[in-house]
Amino acid sequence: MTYDELISAVITTLKREEDDALISMLPTYFRLVESEVNRNARVIEMEKRSRRPIETTDTGELRWAYGWPNDYLGLRVFRYIFNGSRIVNVELLPPEQMTNLFNCRETAIDTDKWYYTTYNDYYSIMPIPPVDQAVIELIYYGSVPPLGGTDSLGNVIESNWLSEKYPDIYLYGACKHSQVFIFDDERLPLMGQMYAEAVAGLKNNTVEKQWSGTTPRVRVRR
Repeated sequence: MTYDELISAVITTLKREEDDALISMLPTYFRLVESEVNRNARVIEMEKRSRRPIETTDTGELRWAYGWPNDYLGLRVFRYIFNGSRIVNVELLPPEQMTNLFNCRETAIDTDKWYYTTYNDYYSIMPIPPVDQAVIELIYYGSVPPLGGTDSLGNVIESNWLSEKYPDIYLYGACKHSQVFIFDDERLPLMGQMYAEAVAGLKNNTVEKQWSGTTPRVRVRR
């Protein structure tokens, strides 16, 4: 469903066609629904891929710290792609150990092992791969594109994966939040329950997608 279709569906469901105050709040309720999904769900539809080359600073040194993507929620895979084909996973280190490694960066470092760590809104890497050989690849969870908002190009987001695949989450979620305006509607607790069931269905669907098919095998390193 599109943004306009969902707005109409919520108004019709609540039978509040003349309630301008409530109608004006529906975009805010959509943001609240997206915020709850972003906070509580990590599903296949959120998975995104980002690639960026190793960069240099204004002084010509290789850059060791980078910001996360703007819609970043959580990380799945961090790796380097060398020479366009060879893929190497990068291991997570606690910030304290990364600091020690950074302080010793002038000494010989085993370049068969690559590390990253996180500091709030950015991450750092060590040792730094040669600028002309490696690309940083992140597979991460991205936030739900804001329905009715604008994308990076300034275009209005008329629909997103959540509104197309799970429009009931927007519908029941907006009805749930409308209790601020509607106190005497006995349907609203039911709407809250249906919203919770819709979100649970979203999560269960991801589990089924990830684990359906042949039985996964555990590989033992020798």
